[in-house]
Amino acid sequence: MSKSSRATSFSKEWKQNLEIVWSYLVKTQNRMKRHADQNRGFDEYQVGDKVMVKIPKRYLFAGVYDPRLLQKYIGPLSIERRIGKVVYRVDTPAWWKIHHVFHRSENANNLLPLDPDIERTLHRGRSESEARTRIKRELDNIVQPQPIKMAGQYVGLSHEDPQRHIQNFLEFADTYNYPNVFKDYIRMTLFLFSLLG
Repeated sequence: MSKSSRATSFSKEWKQNLEIVWSYLVKTQNRMKRHADQNRGFDEYQVGDKVMVKIPKRYLFAGVYDPRLLQKYIGPLSIERRIGKVVYRVDTPAWWKIHHVFHRSENANNLLPLDPDIERTLHRGRSESEARTRIKRELDNIVQPQPIKMAGQYVGLSHEDPQRHIQNFLEFADTYNYPNVFKDYIRMTLFLFSLLG
């Protein structure tokens, strides 16, 4: 017991007020959690489901100059095994130097379900055949670009056709395969040297 009755009554009153404050805090936390959980639901995946994976860019693409240009979700990847209620093992490529287990947490969506209507979403309501022909046309433009002319004429060998030069260059560039480096980056780097003849 303390010597002062005022100090004793003050400490009792302090403890009672603390208990009241803690009870209000717990009540408020429960109410906030109830409201937050109303719209929150975990997507449960099965083995073989396709998901998009969110990976920190520092682990995946170390050679890229500006990581802001990379896509946010990578995939689709299939689920190998379900470990817990919200933990999954994902079938990742062998060259990824990261752990294969991902947690479907409530605040960070590391796993995103693959939209089954992804082609319709990407091609804004076009028919499937129209979308496929458009994709093929765009890929043909990427793989076989127009010949580059400098000062109105082709700079390669005088007897070589520019289209044939680009075909030979693409076959040559496809022989270079480096992990963590995109093929387009290799092609862009080597193409200027191929124009020198």
